[in-house]
Amino acid sequence: MPKNVPGLHQMKMSLKCFCAQSTESFAPILRAASVPVLDLTTCRKNQVLGGRQQAILDSMLCAGILSGGVDACRGDSGGPLACKSTNKWQLHGVVSWGSGCARRARPGVYTRVASYLPWIKATANALGYKIAT
Repeated sequence: MPKNVPGLHQMKMSLKCFCAQSTESFAPILRAASVPVLDLTTCRKNQVLGGRQQAILDSMLCAGILSGGVDACRGDSGGPLACKSTNKWQLHGVVSWGSGCARRARPGVYTRVASYLPWIKATANALGYKIAT
């Protein structure tokens, strides 16, 4: 577990973050993509996710370039969405799902790590591990 995981209300929407990026097949070298984090209001708009039936919950983040071209893709699930803030890298999200790869108006959807910190800490503690905060 990275030392720097932000609290639930500590994320600035102006952050540029980096996620794993693939080309839909196994890549022997890790690639990173710079993607802006979008506010949930924008992400929840019908024209952004194309009317998908899956809801964007408060425990999720959307990140991506709305004009398309850069995104996490198949095989990247579980990878980090890391953002640099005050000269420290912080784990903000985990690659979850998207509507295609790098499509226009289809940002990637990530699990918001801060939403699960209480569970992560309790589970780690029960197993005898300490989580640095």
